[in-house]
Amino acid sequence: VQTEAWRTYFIQKIYIWSEYIRSSSILLFLHMAEFGNQVEIVIQNCENYSLDPFKPTPTHFSTYAEESFPKPLLFGKWAMDFECTEISLKDHICTKDAVIFLPHSGKKFCAKRFGKSKCPIVERLVNSLMMHGRNNGKKMMAIKTVKDAFDIIHLLTNENPAQVAVKAIVNSGPREDSTRIGKGGAVRRQAV
Repeated sequence: VQTEAWRTYFIQKIYIWSEYIRSSSILLFLHMAEFGNQVEIVIQNCENYSLDPFKPTPTHFSTYAEESFPKPLLFGKWAMDFECTEISLKDHICTKDAVIFLPHSGKKFCAKRFGKSKCPIVERLVNSLMMHGRNNGKKMMAIKTVKDAFDIIHLLTNENPAQVAVKAIVNSGPREDSTRIGKGGAVRRQAV
């Protein structure tokens, strides 16, 4: 464990595990002791605390609130907390609900109808790069390609490259309009 953010994350997880270990006769808490690069988890008997599950836990654990944890960043650099501005594509471009570190979730998004809309948009971009026989199954290569492309986009525009990718998808989307087709009085609208 190198960074303070990961220490905080582990302490929060340990606190959650300690809530599951509660019993009617004894209260157990997990403590984390760090020795160099190794982390050791110690189970301690804390009988002096209240056994009532509805009372708050000791104060040295309550300081680690859920809000204090860092949000996952795409490739460890860019936030995915923006929204698609195009109304027609908002339901199909998933950015806010699918917060990921890497575009490699391994989920089956095709199991349900419109399941692809739940897939993170960057992962859909990576999956589309794996097409054609010579690229099938090479997801790590596709991830590296997208990461390098995002780095270049960030250097050129100084913006969030995931947001730039979503703007590009919105701009490349089809536009639909209708025109009048017909002779004489019989005129009908035709989508173009």
